[in-house]
This record gives sequence, structure tokens and C-alpha cells, in this order.
Amino acid sequence: MAQAHLDLQTRQLERFLKTHPADARRDQARIRLVAIKYARARLPGATVTGEEADRLLAAIESDPATTASGRADARYLRLTEAMQRLARLGPEARLDQRTWLLRSVRDFSRALPSDKRTAGLLVEVGTLFEDQPGERRALLGEALTLLGPRTDATAEALRRRIRDDQKRLALLDRKIDLAASLGAAAPVPGRVSVIAFWASWSAPSLRALEELKRAQATLDFDLIAVSLDEDLSRARALLAENGLRATFVGDGKAWESPAARQLGINALPCLLVVDRTGVVRSTNATGRLAAVLQALPR
Repeated sequence: MAQAHLDLQTRQLERFLKTHPADARRDQARIRLVAIKYARARLPGATVTGEEADRLLAAIESDPATTASGRADARYLRLTEAMQRLARLGPEARLDQRTWLLRSVRDFSRALPSDKRTAGLLVEVGTLFEDQPGERRALLGEALTLLGPRTDATAEALRRRIRDDQKRLALLDRKIDLAASLGAAAPVPGRVSVIAFWASWSAPSLRALEELKRAQATLDFDLIAVSLDEDLSRARALLAENGLRATFVGDGKAWESPAARQLGINALPCLLVVDRTGVVRSTNATGRLAAVLQALPR
């Protein structure tokens, strides 16, 4: 259904561009077409790659008729697509390329100092620096500064996200009483615990379940699986299907779950690691769980 929907949009946009080549919305339509082609290439089982979209985007950037706003949109799309591609790479590859991506965002900011999208880009890049909390905090602070006094819906949503991220980062290297958030499922003193926030409708969460299963095969830790599903029966079934040994937590309130709100959870999956003394050692070990667990003090 998703493929059919994207293909329909593609045909309509191509027809519009062919029929109205001088329309004032030409750049907007071309950028939208490229974004759809990128999305089409990302679908599971896609028979196309992003190369055609890359060529179309390059053509927009090199076209003398492209407006200044069109060039800005093309540059922004190139950055967001790079982030999407980076997210699909392994942890080591992401670490290798995140500095380049951050430099590209700063280049975007220097070239387009009045563009309101830079703050969002900084927050997104910041997710690649989970292992460098100081850098992550600095990027979040910089994004807040860029937002300034803006009160539009986009700015307010981003501001809430930043505050959640800051709340979660504030847990790091602190001994936290998680009973207020998790009740009887809170970590047991003397045991390493992984608190996994996930949902059955989240594809990245399903990959995290596989990572947790691999970790359980070789490492000793307690798993607390906090589902942000509304349908908890589906979530329980998935845990069983994956053969995971876990304490299940779920109230059917999805993002409004008190556990998620109190701990600043705003993206899935999120794997919090708590050591034997109750100190939070990682605010999201997704993609590098085994390494984080192995590095914990004995």
C-alpha cells in the first residue's frame, strides 16, 4: 500500500512538472518528487535505489533557474537523506561519519544563517553522540539558542523534544530511584539492568529486540521491557516470539505513559543501562548494547 501511494504521488508530480514547467511551484514540486523517490527506495523489499533521486537532486542544485529557496530546500533534503542513510549503517560506521555530518550541518548553518531548520538538524545529529554526553548537551543547548523566542508549533515541538533529551541526559552517572517510574519492576540492587522502551509498531524497536536477544545469549543482566503500545497483548506476544526473558511493563497509554514522561523518552527504541549499584551508565545503548554492558565495572 505504501509503494502504491508513493508511486501515485510520483506520477502526479511528474505530470504536473511536464504540464506546467514554468509554474512558480516548480522547485517545490521537484523537491517533493526527490523526497518521494528517496522514501520509495527505503521501503523494505524496494526494487529501486536512491541513485535516481541523487541525480534529480544534483540537477536541481545545478539548474540556474532554481530559486534561492529551492537551493536551500535541496541542500536541506541532501542533509536529511544523509542522516537517513547513516541511521541504517552499523554502529561503527555511524561513529566514523557523524563528525562529517555535523560539519555538514554547520556548513548549512553558515550558508543559510536565517534558515529555521538548523536547530532541528542539530538535535538530530546529536542522537549520534550518545556516547559523548558532553557534546550532546552542547548541541541541544545550541539548538535551544537558535530557537530563541519562536512560539510556532514546530518550535514548540522541538523545544519539548530538547527538554526530554536533557531530562534523560541528566540521569547519566547518577544513582536514580526508578521505583517512582517503574514500580515493582524497578532494577534490583546488585544486578545489572537494561530498561528497554519499545513498541511493537516501531520497526527500529523490533531490531532492538534482536539485539537484546543476542546480548542475553552471552551476558548476564535483567531486562525490563517497557512497552509503549496500546495493544499490550501484541507486545507480550512479540517478547515471547523472540524468546526474551524480561519483566514486562505496560499501561496501554503509549507516549503518555508516566514511565516515558518521567524519564524523558521521546524516541524508540531506548535502552537505558543501570549498573549493579543503581547508577545509570547509558541513556540509550541501542546499537552498542553489548559493548556498554561489557564496559561496566565488575
